[in-house]
Amino acid sequence: MMNDRNTIAKILEMDIHGLVTKAASSKELEEAIRNVQKNGFYFEQSLYPLIGEIIKNPKFALTKVVEKPDFTETELRIIKHTAKGLKAKEMAVKLNMSIRTVEKHKENILNKSGLKSIITVLTYCYHHKIIKTEEILSKIRKNTY
Repeated sequence: MMNDRNTIAKILEMDIHGLVTKAASSKELEEAIRNVQKNGFYFEQSLYPLIGEIIKNPKFALTKVVEKPDFTETELRIIKHTAKGLKAKEMAVKLNMSIRTVEKHKENILNKSGLKSIITVLTYCYHHKIIKTEEILSKIRKNTY
């Protein structure tokens, strides 16, 4: 069952770049495809609360992480904006840089961390207090009715 906490945790540990369930509308599937192309990841909106619970759990551990990646200030801003749900284009405007530069910073973040997806970088940053709970859960709260 896709809303099972253990199943979702296992999927997140696999460094996947997106997840859409059978219950997703065709509109959300199209949005998922565009987001994976633009931002490198997408998770179905209905899964945000469950993902939030999973990544807050100290038992959820990541493997293959470089110990204490040395992120630049710009990379940290990119991580925080990603946690807030901003798209690359929105980050580029906020940070006064090109979309390609934002994408290059994301690539550097993945290389420095040794992880394969931005969602696992966000989880790592949450667990190591690089980003605060509010930064990673703000997107979830926006979508809670």
